[in-house]
Amino acid sequence: MIAQGRAAASAPALLFRHFPIFQAYEEETAAMNEHCVIDGTIAGVVYQNEENGYTVLRLVTTDGEAVTVVGSIPCAAPGEDLIVTGHWVSHPVHGDQVQAERVERHLPTAEDEILRYLSSGVIKGIGAVTAARLVQRFGGNTLTVLEEDPDQLTQIKGITPRKAEEICESYRYQTGMRRLMDFLNVNDLPLSLALRLYQRYGGEALDRYRAALAQVVDFWDFSITPVSYDSRYFYDAAHFRNAVGTMMLAEIFGDDSVYRPEDFGTFITAENCRESSRQGMPQAEDPAAYTVEVPILMYHHFSGDEEGAVTPPEFASHLEALRDGGYTAVFMEDLIDYVYRGGELPDKPVCITFDDGYLSNYEIAWPLLEQYGMKATIFAIGSSVGHEEFYKDTQFRLTPHFSYEQAREMTASGAVDFQSHTYDLHQWAPFESGDRIRASALPLPGEREEDYAVMLENDMEIYDRERRRELGEGFSALAYPGGYYNVLTEVLIHQAGIPVTLSIETDRPNVLVRGLPQSLYALCRWNVTAGMTGEEVLAMIGGT
Repeated sequence: MIAQGRAAASAPALLFRHFPIFQAYEEETAAMNEHCVIDGTIAGVVYQNEENGYTVLRLVTTDGEAVTVVGSIPCAAPGEDLIVTGHWVSHPVHGDQVQAERVERHLPTAEDEILRYLSSGVIKGIGAVTAARLVQRFGGNTLTVLEEDPDQLTQIKGITPRKAEEICESYRYQTGMRRLMDFLNVNDLPLSLALRLYQRYGGEALDRYRAALAQVVDFWDFSITPVSYDSRYFYDAAHFRNAVGTMMLAEIFGDDSVYRPEDFGTFITAENCRESSRQGMPQAEDPAAYTVEVPILMYHHFSGDEEGAVTPPEFASHLEALRDGGYTAVFMEDLIDYVYRGGELPDKPVCITFDDGYLSNYEIAWPLLEQYGMKATIFAIGSSVGHEEFYKDTQFRLTPHFSYEQAREMTASGAVDFQSHTYDLHQWAPFESGDRIRASALPLPGEREEDYAVMLENDMEIYDRERRRELGEGFSALAYPGGYYNVLTEVLIHQAGIPVTLSIETDRPNVLVRGLPQSLYALCRWNVTAGMTGEEVLAMIGGT
């Protein structure tokens, strides 16, 4: 992938770019960064100066485009994945090139890429034949064996104990250089220093710096951790997400309520500095270990005789299908616990939600939830709670809504949770007066951002205060009326302390990510309508 004039997401990070808030952030910051960011795999090294590390290489991007990259990239080899931050230059002979300023390097993980990397000759003692034998024997763990268990190399035909040591020594050189380059990147130091430092201090270059610092002061080292190689913690190739700062503080102060990966950060002292420097390069976790897909169903009103409403038998069939399909219903708080605190979720979680707060949720849906061992979250409109006949303070009739007394009954049962659909931002135009009718949480046409922010914050404050008075605690989730929101809406909602927001979009799965609060933003929901069977509901969420 090539992105010019903006900070683009790294290749693995594309998994998370479908979150709307990420897309909007990138669009808004497009004019703020004139660098280009390119990520891809080295296809070949055209030239490399061993004295100063100057390199000319061909990078095949994630979009399949071949790009020439120049700069100080010592020991680069085919098969390596690079994320290059730099700028375009036009060479009078060789044409357009990217001048590298920062380079993030990732060793290959796929067997074919490992084979190409080792066959390049970058590791002394390994040629094409030996590389093929190594990959055939150790597969995707080949590089781990080179670093951590060199004795296993003697299982390969033609590798003696002496040759195994030579191979591992060469690989340790590569590893040390990579660690040094990572350190220079993190501290915004020029990459051209890497080779000079390594030529002077060898594999001890980084260790000597750490040791000197430890003689002066004890310190926490977060420079090379599992986070450094984990795309969920980056919003582009060069910038960590704010969640990383929260995790660092939690590690420093021992706050176990905040999730962070294992082996995150090391407290360095003069006594343990040498031992800590011997630790191998951290490996990013398998995404399956920290992600889960959670479908969310959206209902509204239930009735046996009203057109357009889901009937009691239909809802019962939906719950039965979900139960028999192995789904377990969870609350919004369960999602928060998974993302923020590393909690567990069942194998096939599903969220069932009801919008608006109709009385039929209490009279029809709640008993069926209990009957089938399911649970649901009701997103009620605050200004309509307890209104069984009329819309707010008018004489316009409306579909009845449940009261706080009934909400307390449902929440006490453990089968229902009560969250926000805003207090009064789901107004029904025919029943309102004036020209400033708020049918959604979006700003009104021409409304100043400052005025909009005050309005939205007041609406949230009124409703949160009312919920605390009636139900004992504030909100943790908000479903946008009509599904409408923008970047400013999201920012204000989350600044107010509400970690989960829900839309009505259906263009992507809800992939929750441990340690990444943004994965709880603008979650998608699938609307269940009258006449749908249980099998159709399962098919809609990918259950069949």
